[in-house]
Amino acid sequence: MATDTKGLSRELEGKVLRIYFQDGEIAEVKLVHFGLHENCPFGDEYAGIVYDVIKTNRPEIYKVDPATCAFWIDFQHIGKFELIDSQQTTDH
Repeated sequence: MATDTKGLSRELEGKVLRIYFQDGEIAEVKLVHFGLHENCPFGDEYAGIVYDVIKTNRPEIYKVDPATCAFWIDFQHIGKFELIDSQQTTDH
């Protein structure tokens, strides 16, 4: 089964995005790594992104200061994103 990447791709690595997460968080992030492994023996749940948080509407959900480390999120937990530079929205 193909993984739904929500429109995200390796070409966006290094870019600043606004991500609307399924849990209601809206965060501006820098995309550090796009992780998609075709035919991964561990399943599709090991596909997602690594990102640095620039700002978030829900800092209380982080167990550490979000400015101090990078985070991983599976694609399934992303609702949509916008590329900050162009304000182009991708809904899924």
